[in-house]
Amino acid sequence: MDVASIKIHSLTSRIRTLDSFLDSVERKESEDPFADVHDLVGLRVVCLFLSDIDRVRDVVKDSFTVLKEENKVEGKEPFTFG
Repeated sequence: MDVASIKIHSLTSRIRTLDSFLDSVERKESEDPFADVHDLVGLRVVCLFLSDIDRVRDVVKDSFTVLKEENKVEGKEPFTFG
């Protein structure tokens, strides 16, 4: 994340395959697939420091339209990892 000078541990992403997208559309019997299937792209950022989580979130939100967000740290004990 050089854009904001944030050091991260890892960044992983995935793009839904065409076959997976079509299977989902068929399962949901969708009439408007691009409006109904929201998880075409997924991104996971692991920060080195808790203090960087909000900064990473802001960079992602400034760059993409975020439909769903999960903070895996919020509500956990500070010594918990995973």
